[in-house]
Amino acid sequence: MGIPTDLSDEHFLMLRAAGYEGLDGAKAFKRETLLDIISCDYRQVGEISRKINADSMRLAQLSQ
Repeated sequence: MGIPTDLSDEHFLMLRAAGYEGLDGAKAFKRETLLDIISCDYRQVGEISRKINADSMRLAQLSQ
């Protein structure tokens, strides 16, 4: 059916904060993070972390 599975609520919060949108975004997020983990590369996971941290800082600054 093309629906990504094994994505937790935390994964969805992360993928949205990292800029992945909709079904295609969820598929790309799952594919890219799985490839990083399997290959022990972690560049994509690092980039996702940087995007999430930047979004978190932006939200924190807005609430001050």
